[in-house]
Formats: sequence, structure tokens, C-alpha cells
Amino acid sequence: MNFNNKDLARISLLITLAVVIALLGYYVPTLSILSFLTGSIFMIIGLISKNKVYTFISFIAYTFLLFILLDPVSAFIYLVVFCIPCLIMGYIMKNKDNEDIAYFVGAVVMAVAVLGLLAVFMRIGGFDFFENLRQSFELSTKQLQSINPNYTLPKQLTAQSIVNISKQLFPSIVMITCLFITLISKYIGLFLLKRIFPKENMNFKPFSHFELPDRLGVFFLIFWIVINACSLFNILDKNYSDRLITNVLYLIIYMLVIQGFAVLIFFINKLNKNSRIIAVIAAIILFWSAFFVLSFIAILDMAFDFRKISFRRDK
Repeated sequence: MNFNNKDLARISLLITLAVVIALLGYYVPTLSILSFLTGSIFMIIGLISKNKVYTFISFIAYTFLLFILLDPVSAFIYLVVFCIPCLIMGYIMKNKDNEDIAYFVGAVVMAVAVLGLLAVFMRIGGFDFFENLRQSFELSTKQLQSINPNYTLPKQLTAQSIVNISKQLFPSIVMITCLFITLISKYIGLFLLKRIFPKENMNFKPFSHFELPDRLGVFFLIFWIVINACSLFNILDKNYSDRLITNVLYLIIYMLVIQGFAVLIFFINKLNKNSRIIAVIAAIILFWSAFFVLSFIAILDMAFDFRKISFRRDK
């Protein structure tokens, strides 16, 4: 077998970095957000590895080290939720034409992994996600009231209502979370790739060029017609069909929000430094407080192609 020492050295460097990140995130609670970087590192491994054997060896070595250095549950979460989906994403991204497909495949694999882990924890460990959510909400409310005795929540906002909404939207919540994590892992990975291996000639689309398929609206219309037809002919229960449509709608809205945010970043990049800082702060505030405005911006961009990036599939 012809081993490329340079390739093996780069993989070893990345694995070492991934182990250090996992240790920091595990033993220093304030650094737990570094878990995102684990996925980024494995995306890079999948992307630059020129030999499948190296990819396999790197994953086995990382698995072995994690189970020695962390508890089994945390090690398993790192592997299944962050490493495997992002490794698959990076491998698919080897073909630059599949960049968008790689992102969505990675997110779907991550969502399946999260749902699978929750099912295992609920069956084996008796973990009740929604009961934990209820307890967390009630604890947060009590803490707020201890700080401010006059603090009261709106009558319609109760622990039970939060649990009910979460149950209704659980599939879209999981998928949206995974899309968000995968997106962050992807672009942090591309950022690190340019810094760690600057000689790699890999020019992927920047986040400011992020876009959704033009036929997204057509897909939702067809989906809506099919689901309603199934409900009309009693193939699906009416409540279940409504939940399906609502979850898919929220998922599409989230994706539109991301594109709308990318459109703002595209135009912010054209500003001078001082104006750019103010614009970025305003864009972040808009992202968290008025995301429906961003979805509207995305719809306008899909119609008029404000960015003139000419990546539309039908062009």
C-alpha cells in the first residue's frame, strides 16, 4: 500500500486538534460551545483526505481516544452527532458541484443521529425529554421570580403550553437545530482550512452566496397538496397531516431566514469597515428578533437575484 506521509501527517494533526477540542469542551463547561469545532475538524478530514484508509484510521483513533478520555455517553455523542455527519459532509464536498447537497445530507444524518440517541436514552435510561423541558422551564420561572418578585409570565405561556408546542414542532426543531449546527461547522471548517492548510486550492462559496433551490416553493406546494389529499381520503389523520405541514413550513421559513441573512452579509461586505461593524450588529439583532423579515428578503432575492451570483439551477 502506498502511504502518503504528508497526508497522514495532516490527518494526525487534525485528530490531535479534535481531541484537544473535545477535552476542553468536556472538562471546561464554559468552553462546551467548542463542540462545533469537532464537526469542523472532521469536515476538513473528509474533504482533504486523499485515501479512504486514512479517513477510517483517523475515525478509529479518535473513537479510541474519546472513550479513554471521556465518559462513554459523551464520547458517543461527540462521535454520532458531530463527527460522522460532518465527515460525510466533507467527503461529499470533494466534488465541488455537490457542495449544497453535502450540507443538507450532513444535516439529515445529524438529525437522524440525534433522534436515534434520544430514542436510546428514553428506552434504556428512562430519559424523558419533554418532562426535562417542563422542569427546566419551571425552574427558570422560579429563578426569575426570585430575582424580581413582581415578574409574571403571560397567562398563555405555561410549562404545559411549552411542552405541547415542543411536541407539535419537535421534528422541525430537531431538523432546524441540525441545519444550524451543520452550517456553522461547515463555514468554521472552511475558515480553519484556509488558516491551517493555506496551500489547499479549495474555493467554495462563501456564506454570503448561500442560496436555496429555486423550486423550494413548488416543492412545498406539491407537499401541501399531497398531504391534504391524504387527509381528505382518510389516509392520514387530520391532526397528523396538519402537524406535518406545520413542521415543513417552519423548516422552510428557517431556510429562508438563513438565505435572507446571507443576502444581508453580501451587501454588508461591500461597506467600509466602520459601517460594516454597525451593519453586522443590526443584522444579528434582526436575525434574533425579526427573522420573518429575513425570510421576506430571501423570497425577494430568489425572485430578483439581488446578488447576481448566477448559480441558479435552471440557468
